[in-house]
Amino acid sequence: MGEHLFAIQGLSLQMLKEPNTEQAQQYAHLIKALDKTAVADLQPCLIFPLLRILRKRDSKLRRLQEVSLTTLQDILCRSRLVSWSAFKDIAGSTCVMLQDTLKKEKDVTLDEVFYETLLETMSIAFRACSSTVWAEAFGTSRDVVSVLWSNIVFLCVDLINKSSARNVRASALGLIQQTLVPELRTDESKAFLAGLFASFLPGITATCSSVLAKPAGSPFVGTQLMVQALNTFSSVLCTVFDNSLRVHGPASPESSGTRTAETSTTVRASSAWLEETVPKIAIAVRSVDSVVISADISPEVASTFICFAELVITKCDRTLRPCLVHLVRTVIIFSEHQTPEISDAATRCVENLKEASLPDQTSLVWIDLQDDLISSFEALTSTVESGLESSIVASFKLCCGYVKLFGSRLSWILGAGNVLDRVIFLLLSIAELDYTTTDLMAYREFDTNEPSILPCSLLKLTKSSIATLFFRFTSRLGTVGVQPGMLSRLTEEFLRNSLTRCETLLVLRCLLDGVEKSDGPVLDQLSMVLEVLLQSDGWTLSTSAQAAVLSRRCITEGWSQADEKTLLQLKKDVVCLQLLLQNIAAIAKVMGTAFRQHLHVALYMILEKTESEIPPIQSTALHCLSQVAEACQYASIADLVCDNMEYLINDIVLRVRQLHRHPKTIFVLKAVLSYTDKNALPEVAHIVEVVLDKLDEFHHAAPGPFAAVLLTVVVKMKRWFPASKKVPAVRQDSKVYGVIRYLRTGYRDQTSGQTPNEGNEMNGTVADEEEVEEEGTIETEEKKEEVPQHVKLTVEIVRRSAYLLLTEDRHLRSLLLDVIREGCEVIQSRQEQLLPLAHKIWQSLITFHRGSDFIIMRKAFECLVGLTSVAGGFLRYRVVNEAIPLVAKFVGTRSLNRSRYSDEWDPGTRLTISFISLLPQLLKNIEAEDSAWEICATAVLPFLDAEQPKFLQEAALAFFQGLAGTQPDLVHVKLTEVSCIDEDQPIMPEKKPKTTVSVGRRSLETISKNIRSLTAKPLN
Repeated sequence: MGEHLFAIQGLSLQMLKEPNTEQAQQYAHLIKALDKTAVADLQPCLIFPLLRILRKRDSKLRRLQEVSLTTLQDILCRSRLVSWSAFKDIAGSTCVMLQDTLKKEKDVTLDEVFYETLLETMSIAFRACSSTVWAEAFGTSRDVVSVLWSNIVFLCVDLINKSSARNVRASALGLIQQTLVPELRTDESKAFLAGLFASFLPGITATCSSVLAKPAGSPFVGTQLMVQALNTFSSVLCTVFDNSLRVHGPASPESSGTRTAETSTTVRASSAWLEETVPKIAIAVRSVDSVVISADISPEVASTFICFAELVITKCDRTLRPCLVHLVRTVIIFSEHQTPEISDAATRCVENLKEASLPDQTSLVWIDLQDDLISSFEALTSTVESGLESSIVASFKLCCGYVKLFGSRLSWILGAGNVLDRVIFLLLSIAELDYTTTDLMAYREFDTNEPSILPCSLLKLTKSSIATLFFRFTSRLGTVGVQPGMLSRLTEEFLRNSLTRCETLLVLRCLLDGVEKSDGPVLDQLSMVLEVLLQSDGWTLSTSAQAAVLSRRCITEGWSQADEKTLLQLKKDVVCLQLLLQNIAAIAKVMGTAFRQHLHVALYMILEKTESEIPPIQSTALHCLSQVAEACQYASIADLVCDNMEYLINDIVLRVRQLHRHPKTIFVLKAVLSYTDKNALPEVAHIVEVVLDKLDEFHHAAPGPFAAVLLTVVVKMKRWFPASKKVPAVRQDSKVYGVIRYLRTGYRDQTSGQTPNEGNEMNGTVADEEEVEEEGTIETEEKKEEVPQHVKLTVEIVRRSAYLLLTEDRHLRSLLLDVIREGCEVIQSRQEQLLPLAHKIWQSLITFHRGSDFIIMRKAFECLVGLTSVAGGFLRYRVVNEAIPLVAKFVGTRSLNRSRYSDEWDPGTRLTISFISLLPQLLKNIEAEDSAWEICATAVLPFLDAEQPKFLQEAALAFFQGLAGTQPDLVHVKLTEVSCIDEDQPIMPEKKPKTTVSVGRRSLETISKNIRSLTAKPLN
């Protein structure tokens, strides 16, 4: 250790005589090897040679001085300064060096590292001083402090203004902040320092303002620099304006020994320096305000500014009132920040303004903020039209913050003069909708966290993030500022101007989204608004499938100019209807149970839209219905519908009597049935009776709507009464027995040229056994079972539908076939009711199969398959001898068309695919014999041809895959007839098939795989 100290002493002496860079570096290396205790003990000796080097005014020694500054920083970081003279020597030497350098060098950017090192050394020296040093300085050497502090501060200000380096400017600002000496304890010292910095305040304000006036992303400015400027500015202001709300004037030149707290110079707001400085402070804050409005501030800068604003609001007196408007508006923007910590801090800062100790100036501050609020609202339109995203975001955040700040006072502000009309005008101008973005085929689920979904985008606010800010601003207006006058004004606009109807509805909906449950005048006005909305012609939009087909055609196939106008108008009507439904949901939420007085009228109209063929309308109507149920305190939509069932049924019955005038009643009936259970069967039966009566009356004119009602009822009864196990037949009259015997044996005897009696004799005891079994089954029934009401109702519906089957109206035929198919499934367990109906409709089904209308043929075949699924055994012979030949003939004819470019959606092609797909199910239903399966397989086999269209090949492949499960031998035989199955073993001439089919290798391999797995027989 002694040798180490001896080496340091020797180098110190050499540096005092002829210093050089190499010696300084060795000296620094030796000092780093010392521990903290040794450095603290030897601090004066270690610092002395370094200060001698710093005092030399030779620019050639710049490198040597840099090394000396670095060594000095190391010493000060590891030891505390315990004497005022040592700090005075260090600060004085560095100040002289900095001043000489600034005078000699015009371009400060030449040696940024040197300036930064010099400033950091002074900052470290300030931090290294102990409390005893500051007590001595501010107790006995205030004149020296005044001179030294003045040199340091103004050198830093000069360096900030001249330098373009961010690090140098940040270090200078940090040094100014260090001169505030936060370690001061006595009020007298704080008062002296406050007075001293009061004289520095104009220069510091101008410097910080120049830094803060530019965006953080501009040249020579950055986040770190803005944070440092805000920290320094706020620290200086809070030093000058202390907690006692007194303003300390510049330091007096009196002797520091005679100066006391009682004799300290204190000037009020009338001081000349204050009158000069406060406007500059306001300009600096306004500069920050403009930067925040036009640029995106980083979270670090935002947090620093919030702390600055909070200090100014809580510590500064009334003289800074001109600054508060710009200060508050900037903090308000941060209260809408996406970071929760920043948003919460800014909100607390603004709330502190309400509690600030400014009793004589509070009203004036609020008047200034009120004027700025109105100006900010009016500037929204021009800001949105400018298209500058950052400015738009900041403007919306400012308006949102102001609405939150003023709270309930906003209603009074909007009610003054024509402010309300101006606000509504700017809201409508911003809320202009872009209908071209509406997706007519999109079904969207409504989220509870996002109750309102915009039907289309805004024309002026294309980005969703900015549109969200607009919705938030409008919702905030509804939360604190909605009033009867605003609702009345929007209602007048809705009735007066049809061009802005959708925009008015959007603004109204956003306002209502923010309104909580209310009473009194607001409820009365909401009732009037609801009546206007329910009477709007926007509800007349067609919700039939025709509108949906139109939209799909225009979207998928392109459109001419006329179609484009039609599509745009349709989109506008859809958006209008969605907004009507969303407004009703919002009004119901606000009114709560008071909505019940309007429930019956609204419920019928909403239920109609829940069955819309346009998905956006359907999803919005369902959401509206759930909101209405919740508002009226129903547990679910089903409870809402069931509780109002009597009203709904009466209204439906009245409208069904004039169904040609009220065709949309069908949708209401569908909706009602979807939310009710089988307990509503008596009411449904009443509706069916009315419909059947009207069907007799209008069956020559317009029976289509009535058939649609019957289909709705039958489908619902199928869900209410699912198919159960077949019950034994009950005793019936001889006509029913005749039908059953004819279906079992009569047709077979007729085709063979025999009478029924002869046929029974030839069949031996089989028929007798069947008849005996049948009679025995009937005799076992001791008591006649009562036919359920839903069976009677369904039988009557199917019977009347069968009567109208031969109509020329294709749409009506299609509806009736659906009614019959669904109805037969409902009564499948009641064969004594089902079989006479099957006999009645059989001839019509066969007639349709002989026709040329492919769509009706497909419907009829589907109906036939459904009928055989419930009465297959009784229809076996008729199906095999009448239906199967017709289907096989049609399929065989279509197989001759081998065009690869056949349209998959062609009616004939769709019919062929249906025949091929449903044939296996039909044959299974009737338990057909092998001959019927072979006929169908022969007809379908040509579709495996590789020249057939792909979708037909796939349908045929699926047919044989299904057939392999029940008739594997038949499939095996049919595939052996294909000529190219095994080219190595050609078929013999005497066994060559009549039809040669080229089967695709993929089809062959798939069929072969299925055959092997089911039959365990190799394919030859």
